[in-house]
Amino acid sequence: AQISFGNQDLSPEKSNYFSLNAEYRTQLLAISVTGFMNRINDMIVKENVKVTDASLVMLRKEFPEMTDDEASKLEQYALYQNSDEGDVKGVQINISSNLFPGFNLSTNYVYTYARSKSGDTWSPLERSMRHAATIAANYHHVWGKYGLNINLNGRLQSKTYYPGYEDAPGFGVWNLHTTHSFDVSKWAFLEPSIGVDNLFDKVDRRIDSSQRKYALYSPGRMLVLGIKVRMKK
Repeated sequence: AQISFGNQDLSPEKSNYFSLNAEYRTQLLAISVTGFMNRINDMIVKENVKVTDASLVMLRKEFPEMTDDEASKLEQYALYQNSDEGDVKGVQINISSNLFPGFNLSTNYVYTYARSKSGDTWSPLERSMRHAATIAANYHHVWGKYGLNINLNGRLQSKTYYPGYEDAPGFGVWNLHTTHSFDVSKWAFLEPSIGVDNLFDKVDRRIDSSQRKYALYSPGRMLVLGIKVRMKK
């Protein structure tokens, strides 16, 4: 657990945001590219402060529910403060294609370079990541009174920055879902579904510590089952 303090003396952030977009579209393909830049003054950030004997007395007064054991393990607490400035810039690319009837493939990629400055020191912005991408493939077809929908999607990202802690490693998670539609009567469709979340059983198996942060909380591969009755109009 982490203790975080607010700050009534914070100044409001001031932001200057710029972006430039270009798009190309045909019946089969759509491509969008966006460049962006955000300059922030008095950026509000969370600073980790080491616990001293004096601050521990203050913390225990503010949080009387804290046990002696919890207090002995407390190494730092978080305090919201204004940094001198923040700098966030990057590019986003979206691609979508209908390769053949019933099949769509789409992908989104974002590169982000995010930093904050306090004094003369620049550091990566907390919870920021350089690379992130999503990929989705979907197929749908109907044969008579039976319809099939297959969806494969993935989320991939590089490490997540946590100044003052251990950075969270990058990961890639894939999910596969199928839906089967049966025209069973004049008034309803029966739609069972089956799928697998976290197809390749990606888990952050690092040993826990007070300095560790996680970007992936999945317990591992999971089977997903469902059934739905959809009424006809």
